[in-house]
Amino acid sequence: MIDAFYYNIVFAPSKKPLMYTPSSPPIRVRVPTHLLLIAGFSTPLAPPGKSVQHRAAVAKGAVIIGDHLHDDILQELAVRAARLE
Repeated sequence: MIDAFYYNIVFAPSKKPLMYTPSSPPIRVRVPTHLLLIAGFSTPLAPPGKSVQHRAAVAKGAVIIGDHLHDDILQELAVRAARLE
């Protein structure tokens, strides 16, 4: 098990890049290691934006998950789903 914190997606999942903000108050969870999809990646802080929602997310410490990382996560999910078939 590892300790982790829950993050919330800011915009619709189709909007790129994917931006997440930490829950407030922080939601601490324990994740079994066999459920990890990917590890050892960085999540840079989101740059300033123009919309009110974007600025509010940046003020909360929003992070970006890039397309390449998101694709890697989806690929790992597909591999695991195929193993269950």
